[in-house]
Amino acid sequence: MTIKEVEALTGMTRANIRFYEREGLLSPARGENGYRDYSAQEVEALRRVLLLRALGLSLEELRALAAGEEELTPALARRMAALDAQRDELDSAQRVCREICGDGANWETLDAQKYLDSLRSGPASRPEPPEADAVPAVRAPWRRLLARVLDGLLWQTIWLLFLILVCHINPAGTDTPGALADIAASLLLPLALEPAALTLFGATPGKWAAGLRVLDGEDRRLTYSAALRRTWRVLLFGLGLNLPLADLWRLWRSYRACEAGEELPWEEGSSLALPQESHLRAGLLSAATVSALLAALTLAVGAALTPMHRGDLTAAEFCENYNRLTTFLLGSGSDLLDETGSWDLPEQGENGAFYIYLSEPAPDFEIIEEDGAVVRVSFHQEITGGELPISSAAYQNQMYLAALALGGAEPALSPFSAGREELEALLRVQPVQSFHCDAGGLTLACEVVHSGYLETSLSSETIDLMPEGDDCSFSIFFSVTRDGG
Repeated sequence: MTIKEVEALTGMTRANIRFYEREGLLSPARGENGYRDYSAQEVEALRRVLLLRALGLSLEELRALAAGEEELTPALARRMAALDAQRDELDSAQRVCREICGDGANWETLDAQKYLDSLRSGPASRPEPPEADAVPAVRAPWRRLLARVLDGLLWQTIWLLFLILVCHINPAGTDTPGALADIAASLLLPLALEPAALTLFGATPGKWAAGLRVLDGEDRRLTYSAALRRTWRVLLFGLGLNLPLADLWRLWRSYRACEAGEELPWEEGSSLALPQESHLRAGLLSAATVSALLAALTLAVGAALTPMHRGDLTAAEFCENYNRLTTFLLGSGSDLLDETGSWDLPEQGENGAFYIYLSEPAPDFEIIEEDGAVVRVSFHQEITGGELPISSAAYQNQMYLAALALGGAEPALSPFSAGREELEALLRVQPVQSFHCDAGGLTLACEVVHSGYLETSLSSETIDLMPEGDDCSFSIFFSVTRDGG
């Protein structure tokens, strides 16, 4: 029979029937057309469910009865005992109601303690407020997870900004402090900043974006000591001290525990409030927070890639620009210039770390000044009878950094500008050959002459000159000139 016929026979709604089917209390067959086909046995099972639910048996008890795990008589005996207890409670409540009415009490004259004692003297259990008479605890597991992720991004961003702007370290480079320093920063920063935010504002930036506040039992902001204790327990039990993999595992376990309604280890003495319930607000503020953090990192990298000296430069200022850019882009172990444009290497004649393709030391710069300002920077190198191949990568860094150190502060070559991208693209794929171009107010010229070398390509972006014998020579002259110089 169809579900419509079952509705008519049992008096249940379609939603009731589907619910009990989902709970495993009936299993109708499927016809060839895919529709459910209810038998008389399913109808009778629904009637049993209707009767026993009306008597007050729980779904768990019904499932146990249907599975043969429990007998009907003991289940009904327990239910009768519960009904007897309820009857006693109702009789006591009715008796006390009569007493209050007989005394003619009203709200102002009601002696509550007298009647509470009378209620407790009867067979009823100690009276307690109904469970519904309580402020529900804020669970909001997805908001809490979102807030924790946003705060983690904030602490990570502060650490990266410190590396970039204060230490002048490129986070993507080889000079980063390492995993242990990152973990230490991820612990020390929240311990230093999160308790202060909770004490002053009642929320961290992430919780504010997610619409959450942290309060004590009196609906006040936490004291600093309570906030510090809460933050430490969050880091320990909620994030596994930010150790790799342990942090993800603890974050997931905390989310599941919150979803299940369990009290989390750091919630003792504090509670969450959700004054703003709008999902749209939380989503927009979270997106804005992430965008602001990314913008801050972008601006910081741009600042690090902008030469510290601008406008007309002296030779010493050019070299200082070059060294600062070199340290940030290539690492602290890179070759550095003295104030005359010569390499300041540990030992005279030793090749720098980024000139491994050369059989001779990297060429020094020649710096030309007019009226105390640098107008051209150039280098020249000749190699005769070289034993190593000469790659297009051998001089790229030196050319690129010289151009940025001289003209990188100009608007046309500012970080992320089209001129900067054009310059990077040119020098990134420029083979060992002559070229001449203008970029961002600079004129770049390179003249290459070689003999006895075989031109080969070892990758899609480099062209190498392989020596064919002892009788080979190579000469390169590069210059970068400011407009008007």
